Amino acid sequence: MPVRVLVSRRIHRTLDPPLDQRALRRCVSAAASGLLGRSKRGQVSLLLCSDRVIRELNRDWLKRDRPTNVIAFPSPVLQAHTQVTGPLAPRPGALDGCVLAAGPPVHLGDIAVSVDAALREAGAIARDERVLYLALHGLLHILGWDHVSDISWRRMHRATLQLMPA
Repeated sequence: MPVRVLVSRRIHRTLDPPLDQRALRRCVSAAASGLLGRSKRGQVSLLLCSDRVIRELNRDWLKRDRPTNVIAFPSPVLQAHTQVTGPLAPRPGALDGCVLAAGPPVHLGDIAVSVDAALREAGAIARDERVLYLALHGLLHILGWDHVSDISWRRMHRATLQLMPA
């Protein structure tokens, strides 16, 4: 796949059952590769963390002193592009305007997902699916999507569901 997903963990307890990081990496890579286009290469960093860690990120970078379920930081390249063009549609070739076919992989951005929040929101049985949903939701945030109203949240929710594997 042309988009590499780098997964790291900052969770200070054992996950039981273990989180299938390989499947998570594969699904996020497939979604990002579909958006980027098969001939282009990119990279996304995905941090699986605790509520404590995501609260620190939220406080330090976004000035919100509370935990959340996902935070996304677009790369400067994507941030500059989406400030001019607006949110990129979740469809193949969405990144054609800012990622060239030749050259080194483009860093698309960083996503942090609270596994604690995913567990609270979905329960133990659906935890992995919720973590994937939050990672894909973060991918859309990297692409310039945001939800400041109920209507924009519903639109983003539908777009996230479109990226989920069947």
